[in-house]
Amino acid sequence: MKETNTSARPSLSEGCVEVISPSSTICVSDHAASRKSRCAGFSRTQRHWAVLLAALAAFVAPLSVFIYIPTIDTLSEELHVSIEFINITITSYLIVQGLVPALLSNIADHVGRRPVYLVSLFTFSVSCIGLALQRSYSELLIFRMMQSAGTSNLLSLGAMVVSDVAPAHSRGRYMSAMLTGVNFGPVVGPFVGGIMDDEIGWHQSFWLLLAFGIACWTCLFFFLPETCQNTVNDSIEMERKVSWPVSSALVPDDKAVTAPDTQALVPSTHAFLNPFRELKIIF
Repeated sequence: MKETNTSARPSLSEGCVEVISPSSTICVSDHAASRKSRCAGFSRTQRHWAVLLAALAAFVAPLSVFIYIPTIDTLSEELHVSIEFINITITSYLIVQGLVPALLSNIADHVGRRPVYLVSLFTFSVSCIGLALQRSYSELLIFRMMQSAGTSNLLSLGAMVVSDVAPAHSRGRYMSAMLTGVNFGPVVGPFVGGIMDDEIGWHQSFWLLLAFGIACWTCLFFFLPETCQNTVNDSIEMERKVSWPVSSALVPDDKAVTAPDTQALVPSTHAFLNPFRELKIIF
C-alpha cells in the first residue's frame, strides 16, 4: 500500500484553510479575526447603549427638516419674501446634507466617531440659536445651511457605530433599531412644528431644536464610548482616557473590553489630510 506523506504537509494554524491546489494551504488574512475580536470587545449592554444613543442622534436630522415645513408660510410673510425663496432654504439644506458626509466621513475613520458626533451636534445647536434670533432672509439661508452641516453626518455616524459594535450575524437587527430614530423624525416633526407655529410662534421651534440638540450632545458626551478602533494608539488605557465617556462608570459593562490588534488598525495619515477622498467612489 502507498503511504501518505503527512510530514511534508504544512501544519494549519488558526486563520488558515486547506484547499486542493498546487499550494495546498492558503492563509486567510487576519482582518476578519481582528474584526470579530473588536466587536466582541463590546458587551451586549454596551452595544445597546451605543445603538440607542446613535438612534437618538440620528433622530435630530429628520426632526430639523420636518419641523421646519409647517413654518414656510409664516416665514414668507414675516420675512417679506415669496414662498419660492423659502423653498430655496430647503433646497440648500438638502444640498449641504448630501455633500458634507462625503467630505467628513473619512475624518470620522481617522479621529473617531465621538469627536465628530460632538462637533456636529455643537454646530447644530449654534445654528438653532441663529435661526431662532434671525430677522432676515439671508440669515435664515446661512443658518439653515449651517444646521444641515451639523445634522448631515448623524445618520452615517450611526451606521458606523453599528458596524463597529455589532457582530455580522446580528448587524441587521442593530441597524434597524438605529434607523428607528430616522423613521420617527418625519412623524413627529410636522406635528410638533405645526402646533408650535400656530400656538406660540415659529421661533419656538428652533428653541425646541436647540434644547433637544443640547440634551443629545450631553448624552453622547457622558455616555457614548469611542467605537472606532482606528483611534487606538499604544495602549488601551490611553484610548480610554481620551475617547471614553466622562462618566464611563455609568455605562454597564458585562465583561472586560479586550484590546484590539493595534498593528492591523494603524490609521493612514493621508486619510485625514484628504477630505475629498470619498468623492472618488461617486465619480
